[in-house]
Amino acid sequence: MTDCGGYALTRGLGRGGFLEEAFMVVIRLARTGAKKRPFYHLVVADGRCRNTGRYIERLGFFNPLEKDQTKAMRVQVERVQHWLACGAQPSQRARQLLHQSGCLPV
Repeated sequence: MTDCGGYALTRGLGRGGFLEEAFMVVIRLARTGAKKRPFYHLVVADGRCRNTGRYIERLGFFNPLEKDQTKAMRVQVERVQHWLACGAQPSQRARQLLHQSGCLPV
């Protein structure tokens, strides 16, 4: 198992010696910004509680309204690769953006 900041991505013994199931860590987009002015943060989140807005780590951002494509997206490539090595699964849109930024192979 890889060191992923205290987040167990495999099955193991939890508190009291009971077997606890692993949870899926996902890389996804979290929408922020004003009405009709979307802005997205690329975050690592626990797959069990997607709708709470809580995340483990922020990896970058995506601004779809930015005209200059070099300023539209910023990603911490080494942190993304770290979480992918830990077993995090990107969402469909996050996978597309990571592919565009060069973090994911073809």
